[in-house]
Amino acid sequence: MKNIASTLILLFVLIGCGQNPNKTATTLKICELEPVDVKFQEVPYLQALTKRCGEGIEAWSKKEYDLITPTFHPFVQAVHNAYAYHRPLSISPDMIWLLIAQGFSKHINSNPEKLRHHFVDFDGKKVLKVYRNMFIKGSDKNDWESVFPEFTDKIGAYTGQKLLNTTLLNFSTTGTAEKAAFEITLMEAMHSYFVYVVYTSCGITQIKLEGNTEDWELILSKTKALEKYDLEWWTKDLIPVLEKFVEASKGKTDIEFWGQMYKSFGGSGAPLIDGWILKFFPYLKDKVTTEDFPSGMAKADFYWIYQGLEFQMEFLAGFVGVKQDKETLELRPEIGWAIRDTGKQGIKDDDANYKDEILNPFEPVIPK
Repeated sequence: MKNIASTLILLFVLIGCGQNPNKTATTLKICELEPVDVKFQEVPYLQALTKRCGEGIEAWSKKEYDLITPTFHPFVQAVHNAYAYHRPLSISPDMIWLLIAQGFSKHINSNPEKLRHHFVDFDGKKVLKVYRNMFIKGSDKNDWESVFPEFTDKIGAYTGQKLLNTTLLNFSTTGTAEKAAFEITLMEAMHSYFVYVVYTSCGITQIKLEGNTEDWELILSKTKALEKYDLEWWTKDLIPVLEKFVEASKGKTDIEFWGQMYKSFGGSGAPLIDGWILKFFPYLKDKVTTEDFPSGMAKADFYWIYQGLEFQMEFLAGFVGVKQDKETLELRPEIGWAIRDTGKQGIKDDDANYKDEILNPFEPVIPK
């Protein structure tokens, strides 16, 4: 990766994802830069997703277009490439909230017992069960997108609806893949408290902020709501950034602020990264390179009890690649999901205490 001048000013354009004909977008015109005429190599969507998730994809958020396969976190990669090659960039409320939700998940999973009392009133784990007798393993007709909200509803029965209202947001730009990503990220966040089982018997030139002002205000409000989970140390840095998103959506562009989103400094090894983009990633070390970012994928293990066989499976969702506009070469981080067969069967040792409950297909009574 080539060295990038630290004085380069970023210019962003966030373009709507085409899923809601009534949504609006805000274009932030900051400066004029000559784009670098380089078209990044693309691969088929499933190939890019497989590289992100691993072999054994059972189902996925199917799209008809190709993706750039990133070498590190796809959101950061999109920003980095837009910065380095003077390309327009598209960002949606879903992407920003997913970054925050994944950071929230990491915080919970780094302190599961300390935070347990915020979410559940029991020790150990509860087994959450979803039934799909019509599913056929390997079939592309299985409606996996109906499974995710069923699990999050069951989580909410234990944690209370407030957690779901805080984390599972619906923006003007939210589509089925984004909705699934929020749901699987919540499942990842709660994996210290629940076991999931599915049963089947038988230099950027522009930024366009997708969505509307209400979307960005909702992100700001819900981020403030996360403070009570011992997260004030993180949200106090995030809130000023999110306030700038709200202002920009109203047409108030702070050129200096947007120019500080991403900076890359060359040197030996991977380039050092700076800028307020880092504020979306809690638990990073002081000196950050492209190798230090998390994968951008949330993962929640589950068992698929399929006609008496115990398949160890994974729900995966998050940033799966970068979409490139065929004409403008604009870059847009892509949110997607996948169901993965790990290739293993049987109940894991960590869940041995819950084996009888896992293998029992009858739905338990969930407290009101």
